[in-house]
Amino acid sequence: MVVPWTPKPSLAAAPDFPITDLRWWNWFPTKFPEDPWQSIQLTVPDQDTTISAYGGELRRYDIHVAKMFEVTHYLCQQNIARRTLKGFTWHYEAANGNVDMGRFIIACKLAREIVTAYGFSQTEQTAIRPPLDENGRFTRESDRPIMRLGKEAIPVLNITGSRIPTWINYVQKFRPLPENENKFFVGSPFPINEILPKIRTKTEVPILLPSTILGLPHYLHYEVCRADKSGYSFYNKFSGSCIKRPLTRDFDGFSAHKNGAFSSSSRLLKDTFRAIQLANGIEGIFSESCGTYCVSYLEWKYQGVLYRIKGRGEQQQDLVEMANSAIAAGPR
Repeated sequence: MVVPWTPKPSLAAAPDFPITDLRWWNWFPTKFPEDPWQSIQLTVPDQDTTISAYGGELRRYDIHVAKMFEVTHYLCQQNIARRTLKGFTWHYEAANGNVDMGRFIIACKLAREIVTAYGFSQTEQTAIRPPLDENGRFTRESDRPIMRLGKEAIPVLNITGSRIPTWINYVQKFRPLPENENKFFVGSPFPINEILPKIRTKTEVPILLPSTILGLPHYLHYEVCRADKSGYSFYNKFSGSCIKRPLTRDFDGFSAHKNGAFSSSSRLLKDTFRAIQLANGIEGIFSESCGTYCVSYLEWKYQGVLYRIKGRGEQQQDLVEMANSAIAAGPR
């Protein structure tokens, strides 16, 4: 599969520890300058974060947590980090974004305490999106992030010698936030019997349908918009109609197109575009385009057919779960 474009990995604590994406989500610093807690995301390609780093006691997980502290301390020291800034809420993802490792709160004060305890060993160039200028402000063109990745020289914690077991012990106690039990985006059984009869006799492409889908059961009602020899599509009725589909905060659509082409990246730093691994070794692409809100897409090919799931405000892991359930079930 040819991927048109994907952000190149930056460096974590060493060249052996690449980062897929490190993104600061404060897109409107002039509009919301008083927000004391900023959102930031660390995505790494590692499938297994428990394996040894450098062949010693430190795990890759330990290195990634250290990176979160290093970046927090660095950004807290910049001019853009106003007096009202208290810290960062980190969203940590592994497997190129497929695995949610949890959310972590790191206050500026806590980051300073860790730096005081461990000190620094060196600085390393780390790409942070969006890029900052020499005054610690966002670099923009026409109020949109430019293509250039911002490389920042960020000091690295001196986790060596006797500090290694101390850091390991600290990381074991530094736990992610508990998951929200009232999370709206829950998984529900997909009503296959509602959709399959409307598609089966009309299309000649393999019919892949998810077994589970996002949303509460009373919102899960669908309209088949297209079913012919070359593919099919259906959308959530709660989103609107086939002709006019306003986006919702829920699963929005599923489609299959024979000989369809993967979406191309917009090449804007505000957007996401990355190759990922799905069930049965199938390669896919996750993309997300963000403006006032974010629209997510997950695409993969099976027997020459392009399958696409679309939703608004969805986490990559949720779309991957739906796609994997469709792939694992096989043609219906």
